[in-house]
Order: sequence, then C-alpha cells, then structure tokens
Amino acid sequence: MMDLEKPRRESVRAIEFIRMFEQWSGEKRIPIVALADNSSAEDSERHRESGIDDFLNKPYTPQKMTSLLQSWIMFHELSEKKGKLRASAAAG
Repeated sequence: MMDLEKPRRESVRAIEFIRMFEQWSGEKRIPIVALADNSSAEDSERHRESGIDDFLNKPYTPQKMTSLLQSWIMFHELSEKKGKLRASAAAG
C-alpha cells in the first residue's frame, strides 16, 4: 500500500522505481494499492500509468481494506497456480 498524499511526487517516484527494479531484476510484479483522497477518474488513470494496480479511497473502513487485500491475495494465488499448470503442461 502506498499513500499518494504524503508527498505525492515521492510516492509516484517510489512506484516508478519499484516497477523499474522489477523489470531489471526479473522479479514478479507486486501489486501496489494506493491510498488516495477521492481520486478522480483522471487521477486514477494517470496513477495507473505510473504502475499503481488499485486504489482505496480515504476515508476507508477496515472491511473495505480487508476486502481489497483479499482480492489481491486471491489473484496472486490463482496466478501462481496457473503458472505451475503451464510449467507442468510444458514439461509433460
């Protein structure tokens, strides 16, 4: 999770650095969820272009945060299973 409001430029630079490091190192892409103060559609699109995967607008409830994080955990687990199935099919 990355808070876009503290300060915004540094947050965006940090996200861009993370994405560059993933490309350089070959590491898997990690999801970045941004905490934002009611982002507009234009803000959301600009931030997605910088590498943000999802948003959680402030103020948020613990239930909203839990639900969002669970969806990303499930997505990650399904992606891992899909990768293993592909590797198994290619080997067999």
